[in-house]
Amino acid sequence: MYENLYARSIQSTTLLCLVSMLLASCGSDPGYNAREDFIRTEGAVQFVNLMPDSPEVTIIHELNQNQVSFPFVTSPEPRVVDRYDWEIAYLGSSNNRVTIAEGENQQISENVLSTFLIGGSIAQPNVQVVDHALLPIEERPEDEASIWFASNLSQYSMVDIYLTRGDQGLESPLLSLTSGTFTALVTVLPAADSRLRITRAATDEVLFDSGTISIGAQTLELFALVDDFGPDASEHVNVIRTLSTARTTIPDVSQENRLRVANLSTTPAIAVTGGSLSSGDVARGDRSSYLVASAGTQTLNVSGNAEGEDPVLLEEKAVNLPAGTYGTLLIFDDPSGDSPVTSVTIRDQYRQVEDRALFQFVNGSGELIDFFALRGGESQTNTAPAFNDIGFNTSTIVEVPTGEVRFIATNSTQEETLAEAQLTLTEGNTYTVVMDTEGVIYTFVN
Repeated sequence: MYENLYARSIQSTTLLCLVSMLLASCGSDPGYNAREDFIRTEGAVQFVNLMPDSPEVTIIHELNQNQVSFPFVTSPEPRVVDRYDWEIAYLGSSNNRVTIAEGENQQISENVLSTFLIGGSIAQPNVQVVDHALLPIEERPEDEASIWFASNLSQYSMVDIYLTRGDQGLESPLLSLTSGTFTALVTVLPAADSRLRITRAATDEVLFDSGTISIGAQTLELFALVDDFGPDASEHVNVIRTLSTARTTIPDVSQENRLRVANLSTTPAIAVTGGSLSSGDVARGDRSSYLVASAGTQTLNVSGNAEGEDPVLLEEKAVNLPAGTYGTLLIFDDPSGDSPVTSVTIRDQYRQVEDRALFQFVNGSGELIDFFALRGGESQTNTAPAFNDIGFNTSTIVEVPTGEVRFIATNSTQEETLAEAQLTLTEGNTYTVVMDTEGVIYTFVN
């Protein structure tokens, strides 16, 4: 036993000596600097999805993976200085991996941010990697901000970009930008009352107006121009702002929004008024056409009447209607019984996505339910619900594979089926499946 312990001791001593020799060469290398030779130098990388027909894509950057949907940008992520292979892919409706672009030896440099601009379309992607030095905050001028622009517009080959203060007129553009390209960094004055406007090149036709936005001092920020899918989309563009907290597009105050009313209550006729909106009577089970509605937070009055009776106020609802969007106000019997009706506003989407349908589910009942989306031979017993224990609520819009789907709503214990529906989801459409207080399922296709 003692011989074994002695042998292990000799082995451990030898291993420690070898490690010491590797790390410090046992004191024989006068050029070694413990403070500098093993410092890990880093840069950073971020990804911007500008493709208008894009499903959510996965960017494989060596051993790292990021998911990014249109029209969003990932947060900058640190990377050790090195060369990286990369691939951009998505999962097809046939459960196959579809690679749309790939590259090798992308250099990450110390204190440099590499931005992947993923433009073009799914069929013809155009990936550009743009490097910008990342100076420490204390080395940046306190009275300056650095911004740059990129464009991936389908309908406008060139635009003019104006950055003004408040209500200043459109006198001289900051720059002009061709679709499929990006600009160098532009130094601007930081201001809390900045205003970004985009016009068709060489005209005063406004395609986008940010209203008042703040540009902070010592910031480095990308504004990326992408296709719009709201009302009068052909006359507008959208803008991504990489420092936006929500990482969404900037609201376009020059663009109207549209709202329609769906009467899914037991009241024979419903009318909604407020701001510029006046829906007229909407019969039970019907939807109105899209109507111009004021943007921003406002109070909508929901009135209803039985046949032959005067309408009465059923609900006052404060809603926020973002400019440049489509929406639907869904009106249900109030499952709590506190008022005759209750309503919820959902976003409607008209973007056509390659190899995908868009989908959202609304539970307008008082039940706590599980909601299944079953394909092929799948059953409730071997498939997890798409939405678990969902109460009176609406899901976000999600991308789903195309094909036939059976929707089943059960109670939260999955012992009782409350409603069923079957749909064939086709590429480019948006489907909204709604269950009302009586367990009736409505399917709306935008």
